[in-house]
Amino acid sequence: MIPLVDVKAQYARLIPELKRVFAEVLEDGRFVFGPNVAAFETEAAAYLGVPEAVGVGNGTLLRAVCDGFRVTRWTSTARARRWSGSRRPC
Repeated sequence: MIPLVDVKAQYARLIPELKRVFAEVLEDGRFVFGPNVAAFETEAAAYLGVPEAVGVGNGTLLRAVCDGFRVTRWTSTARARRWSGSRRPC
């Protein structure tokens, strides 16, 4: 069998950092609304060039937030885009 993608090789160099970060999150006990989520939101906003970003756990909440605030530009999972009918990447 010829492997299509060698996933292990792709993330092998990240394993030490991933283990360290997973251990920190487990020790801290804050899986949501913790410092890592805040850091992700700050970094995502900077990367996207927007004033703020909100991390959500799933596309259902994302759609509710976007509908509630009449958000017209957003980045999400493919599932949330498909659900909303959007064909745009953002």
